[in-house]
Amino acid sequence: MVATLLGVGVLTIPWWVRLMRELGEERRERIVETERAEIAAHLHDSVLQTLALIQRQADQPREVVRLARGQERELRHWLYGPTGYGRSGRASGDPTLDSGLADAITTAAAEVEDTYAIDVRPVVVGDRILDDGLRASCSPPARRWSTRPNTPRSGR
Repeated sequence: MVATLLGVGVLTIPWWVRLMRELGEERRERIVETERAEIAAHLHDSVLQTLALIQRQADQPREVVRLARGQERELRHWLYGPTGYGRSGRASGDPTLDSGLADAITTAAAEVEDTYAIDVRPVVVGDRILDDGLRASCSPPARRWSTRPNTPRSGR
């Protein structure tokens, strides 16, 4: 009887291994499909909302450019930001990554771009934890620059 059970076990091992592989593969496919659906829904909603706003403001080219830049910035951050879909370590759980100097400079540039309707493209190499002194110094220089008389304005 023990030999019979051992023989049945040996004969069914390949079947059990194949079953476990198939279950794992099916699970991975479901995860990928869910992520794709989430990305598609987010892109669809945000782009359609921006297009609706652009249609309403079609007679104001400066506002259209501002809306398009804002949408591009939002999508890039959503895809490639610290927790975006383009990152391998999406859920790092490290709160300092979202509050670094690079993020503060990018946020300040976006604020200036939205407020003054100018093209601001910060170049950031590296990052560090943002303390109160750095936080206070991130925004005012960009604002002062944007109010200079010879600053090129977008949409003109």
